[in-house]
Amino acid sequence: MTMLPSILTAVWADDSGQDLVEYAVLVLILLMAVGATILLFRDRIGALFQTSADGLADLRS
Repeated sequence: MTMLPSILTAVWADDSGQDLVEYAVLVLILLMAVGATILLFRDRIGALFQTSADGLADLRS
């Protein structure tokens, strides 16, 4: 039982892998922002793609 505090102290003080966690959190925040933006502008984005597709269809005919 005396080893438990020293093990916990060693684990708590160890910061190897901290960078990986920080990058993962950063990527998660960016993905959430992109997802929210897509949801917010989904109608406009859909209309833009539809207009582009209609324009390309008109060029073919």
